[in-house]
Amino acid sequence: MRYYSLMLLTALVFVTSNYADSNWTHWRGPDFQGNSNDTRVPLQWNEKQNILWKSPLPGNGNSSPIIHNNKAFLTASSDDGSERMVICIDTKSGKKLWEKTASKSEPAGKTHQWNGFASASCTTDGERVYAFFGTPGLFCYSIDGNLLWKKSFGTFTSEAGWGTAASPFLFEDLVIQNCDNDGDKGPLPAGAAADAKTAPISLIAMDKKTGEIKWETKRDLGRGFSTPMMMKVAAGRQDLVLNGPNRVAGYDPKSGKEL
Repeated sequence: MRYYSLMLLTALVFVTSNYADSNWTHWRGPDFQGNSNDTRVPLQWNEKQNILWKSPLPGNGNSSPIIHNNKAFLTASSDDGSERMVICIDTKSGKKLWEKTASKSEPAGKTHQWNGFASASCTTDGERVYAFFGTPGLFCYSIDGNLLWKKSFGTFTSEAGWGTAASPFLFEDLVIQNCDNDGDKGPLPAGAAADAKTAPISLIAMDKKTGEIKWETKRDLGRGFSTPMMMKVAAGRQDLVLNGPNRVAGYDPKSGKEL
């Protein structure tokens, strides 16, 4: 898994170095389509061709690197998930600018072997960077790596043991997090207190500067891994849309009301 993390970062290098003015600030890029309008990206690369640098990573991770002004942000975890990290790397040189341990010694719980414990991608508004790790919570850092606030939602459970993967989403002055999980139906991770509070099966919006909860909408659908995004619907509105285990729902991003 660590090899895949390194290759993701390496593949990123020649894209961002040629197009430093193009920021990729959240999962799947500017329009959430997972593609770029840049047309001069190398189609072939190997150890001797089209690789500018490589940078070793401190652990495993499936998060997509995001980019703002020549800085790449991504996450990683120790093999057992007890330690979760947020990393910032200079996209021009490959130099690690900072690395922060967001959580340590947290009961990791179960996860799928292809998922791991650092799958959600970061998001940034250019001033702050947000990283989500499930049970350890949502972490907000300054662009220079100073912890500004963190929010714990409780223990995320998964009856099937698949872990978490939903990335945070920024809308105006809110950071919105999908907290779908199996709640009381799922087993608590080994090492967790018997009376550990499970995370709410909810969509939660917080003030992006302080972490204060602004609204919370119950979903009670069970485990889910979707990242919310804005979509234009037939009525002409821009709704916050989120998949679930058995349905798709739209919400008012300002109030959380299900539409």
